[in-house]
Order: sequence, then structure tokens, then C-alpha cells
Amino acid sequence: MNETDRARLVTERRAPRGVPSVPSARSATARFPPLAWVIVLSVIWPLLVAGVISALKEWTPSGDEAVILTRVHDLVSLDTPLAGAYSTRGWSHPGPIMFWLVALPSWLGSRPSLSLAWMAALNAVFVAALAWFAWRRGGLVLLVLVLTLTALLVNGLRGETLIWIWNPYVALLPYLVFTLAIWSVACRDPVALPVAVLFGSIVVQLHVAYVPLVAAAIVLTIVGTRWRSRPLGLRDRARSLFRPARWSRPVRWSVAIAVVLWSPVAVDLLVGDRNLVRVVQYFATGRDRSTIGVASGLGILSRELGPSAPWTGGDEQVELGSVTPGHLWVLIGAVALIGASTFWSYRRLRADQVLLGLLALAEVLVAGWAASRLEQPLLDYLVVWMLPLAMFVWLAILWPLAETAAAAFRSRFAGARSGRSARAVTVAIPGLVTLALFLQNPSSWTNPPLPRDYYQPAVAASVQQLTATLPKDRPLRVEFAGDEFFEAGPGIVHGLLDAGYVVSTSDGAPASKWGRSRAWQGQPVGDVLTVVVALPFAETDLIARCDASGLAQRASSYEPLTTSERDELMRLGSERYVNAGALDESSASRLAELQNRDRRVVVFRGGQPCQDR
Repeated sequence: MNETDRARLVTERRAPRGVPSVPSARSATARFPPLAWVIVLSVIWPLLVAGVISALKEWTPSGDEAVILTRVHDLVSLDTPLAGAYSTRGWSHPGPIMFWLVALPSWLGSRPSLSLAWMAALNAVFVAALAWFAWRRGGLVLLVLVLTLTALLVNGLRGETLIWIWNPYVALLPYLVFTLAIWSVACRDPVALPVAVLFGSIVVQLHVAYVPLVAAAIVLTIVGTRWRSRPLGLRDRARSLFRPARWSRPVRWSVAIAVVLWSPVAVDLLVGDRNLVRVVQYFATGRDRSTIGVASGLGILSRELGPSAPWTGGDEQVELGSVTPGHLWVLIGAVALIGASTFWSYRRLRADQVLLGLLALAEVLVAGWAASRLEQPLLDYLVVWMLPLAMFVWLAILWPLAETAAAAFRSRFAGARSGRSARAVTVAIPGLVTLALFLQNPSSWTNPPLPRDYYQPAVAASVQQLTATLPKDRPLRVEFAGDEFFEAGPGIVHGLLDAGYVVSTSDGAPASKWGRSRAWQGQPVGDVLTVVVALPFAETDLIARCDASGLAQRASSYEPLTTSERDELMRLGSERYVNAGALDESSASRLAELQNRDRRVVVFRGGQPCQDR
């Protein structure tokens, strides 16, 4: 028996009733066994399948993915990114970790689809990290529970999300790793401290939505580590579990990790564009859109926390492009269940489970405040950070119940044969859940839709036509018109840069989105290209307006619908507009198919943009 176990036994014998005891350190010191790797593989294999299949496909980046892959090539240049992925609000997310996470496949190969396979592999690593912390904190029972809930979450996110190199999606599983790591720190596991610093920095730099969640977890951990020794009245024994010597090396590693990851942000604050100051100013005083308010924010959080919500595969409820709130009883019920589970753990003298419940409760309260500060229109990707939070909440609710049930089962069936049978069934649960969910929707993994694949043909055709006619010895200026979600335009810019052209643009805040070397600020150029996107049923046909302006000529054109198909699209759209129920099922399906294909993209070439943004 080691010193930690002796201190635990003394504490459990002398602690008064109603006071949580120091939990066992057995699982925190046990090695990750081969059996645990088998359970992990039973959960992550759909991810690996989706990654391999996506790597074999041809993919043309557009939208934010095109910008991210462009900035990856600047990492080892004088224009290295000091801030994160660009936001449409005029600032970038806090740090450049997004570009470093996807740098390796971009440096090793010319196929952009390799980045998608790399993202699937990274998410598999994050699942393994979750399993590792679960084993350290709660052994086999917590490992099985965490991976079963992870299987539900992975199914809810689906393959197309988990291969997407987009910062709102990349941060999902790292946030869960951070929560388990910071919980382990509160449970006085020194090994977890560097991991908590690493993944806390990652999720904050990836997306600003995680700042309040990470901050709340850190504050609660600091308070929790002080709380755990005081009620026991066992300061000497508490110090034996919290010896400075055990923490000196993890603290040094944590400081080194923080310095490395946050040094670009510090440089930006000192000599750069001070992006972090812009972020703070925007959320403090500079919002240009109204927030949804407390009632709607809590309603949306309530919908996302439910057991049949999108985190387990349920459909997101959207009206007119915005996520709709649900009934508050789900949120109230979740908070009540967390409270009951935490109180039950307190009565059972389990400080680790009490801390887990308190951490989940703090995250929900902070998430409610953050949800009330969301802005309209509330697109679904703006609430995606609630999905891993929902899994963490249910983990805090179910972990004490699962451990109690496992203990009762062991005491009831104490025989060697029944014990082996129960262990085999328990180990198989995550794999069986993963297989059942996979069979519900196998195409999500065996044929995952590629990111923004609806613009891939337009971008690929436009770049091919442009590179066949444009000379490479003249710098280009590229601007966008009608591209409301900035998808086709960035894809064409990335394609031209990848082909060796010198390109500048005024898209985004100066030097923030595309970097200083590509920011157009009045410098002379050879040609000005205007990427014009015509959306279905738009009030103004921007392509026709550019044709009539005489300011530029067509340099490339992608119009996928024939004249008869376009007439059919307009007729069906008019019928639906006049009477929402006028179309039968086949006509409505035909209308949706034509709308999805109607991605008209024309690039005009002239001495100035042919159309304002």
C-alpha cells in the first residue's frame, strides 16, 4: 500500500458523516490497460472510416476552410498568423492554434482532402484522451459511461461534422477533454494540470464562445481545491496528498505550454493589430446586432440539453434560418438532476463526484448567461458549443448512479463466473451502442458529405477557367458580390493562390482574414476580378447587372441549370410562394433539387469591381 492509499484510508475512517472524503487514487495511478484500448477502438472506428474515405475524394475548399488552408501556408513566413480564424464581426478568434492543428497534412501533400482525414484522426485522439481521464478517475465503470455518452455525441455530430476543419466544429471534443482534465486537477491529479492548460488554451483560441466556460471551470477548480481540505479538518493529511514536490514538474510544464501557445497573442498585443482588444471591445460596447435575450437564450440551452436533443442525433429546430428555443422544463429538470446527483454524492462521501456535479452546474449557469448574449440571426453553428456541454451535464448526472449500480451488482453477483460475464457485458456496451447508431445512418460515415460541397463544382470550374486565361505575371485583386456567406469567393481566391497567382482582396478587416500580404489597401494591380454569386429567387440578378454595366467582361462562368430547368425552378418557386401547400411531394422534391443545384457563379474581369459587395 502506497502513501496515497494509506492517507485515503485514514481520511475515510475519521471523516465525520456528511463530509466528503478524499477519493481513492487507485484509478489515477493504474495504467491504461489493453482492454481499455479495445473499448476505445470500438467507439472511434466510424471516425477512422470517415477519415479514410474522405481522404480518397477530390475536394475543392471554399468558405472559411479555404481561408484557413491559405493561412496555414503563412505559418513559417513573416506574415505568420497571430490571431485565429476570422469572424464576420470584424475580429478574429483569440489565437492561431486552428492553423497549427491542420498544418501537417497541408505541408505534406497537395490534396486538400488529406486535411479532412487528419481532422478525423485528431478527433479519434481526443476520444482516446477522454477515455484515459475516465480510467484515471473512475476505472472501468466511468470509462464505459464516458465512451457510451461519447458514442451518442459522435453519432449526433455525424461524420460530416467531425471531418470538418472549421473552428466551431474542431473545438467540440477538445472542450470535453478540458472538462475532464480540469476536474482531475480539482481532484488533485498533478498529471492533469498540463493537459488542462493545453486543451483550455486550444478551445479558447479556437472559438470565443468557450471563454466563459473555461473561465468558470478554472475559478471553480481553484475554489474546489481549497474547499476539499477545510471541511475535513485534516490539514496534515491533506498536505500529504498535495505535496509541492508532486506538482513542481506539472506546473513547469503548464507554464511552458501556456507561454508557447499564447506568445503569438502577446506579440499581436504588443506590435500587431491587437485583435484581442477588438474582441473585448466588441462584446463590451461594439455589438452591431441585437442579442436574443435571457428567455430565448435559456430556451435554446434547454432544447440542446435534452436527452433526445441534437447531441444524441435529434434534429435541430430551425425557423427562417434561426434556431428556435425549447421549453424551460428541460433546463430546470437538468439542473435539478445535477443538484440531486451532487447531494447524493455528498451523502456518500465522494468529493470527486461532488466536484464533478458542481463543475457541471457552474458550466450550465455560465452557458445560460452566454446563450442570452447570442445574436440574431441565430444560425445552428452558433449554438454547436452546447452539444459537448450537454454530454458533460449528463455525465455528471449519471456517474454517481452508474457507480452505485455497479457496486450493488458486484455485491449481488460476487461469483467469479458471474463477475466475468458482467465485465464482458459492461465492456461491450460502448461498442454495441456505436454499432447500433452506425447502422441507423451508415452513409454519414461511409460516404460523408464534404464541407460546403454544394459550391465545390462552381469553385473548381471557375478556377480552371481562370487559370487557363489569366497571366501569372500580373497581380490580381479579387472582390465578391452577392456571396452572402462568403463561400464561393474565398474558394476561388484560395484556388488562384494555390495556382501561383499573386492575389489581394479587401475581404475582411485589413490584414486580419487573409494576412497582411494579401490585404488590398489601394496598391496597383493588373486586373480586378469580381466573383458574383446569384442566389435562387434573389430580388436582383447581380450577374445581369454586371453584364449590363460595361465595367467588366466575363472571365469565367458556371451556370449549372439549363434554360428549361431554370424556367421550371421559377415556376415551382412561384407556386410555393403563392400557396405554401400547392406543391405535391414530387414537385416539392424537384424544387429542392433544383435549388441545391442552382449555384450560379460568374467571375468578371475589368479595371474595377463591377458590383459593390
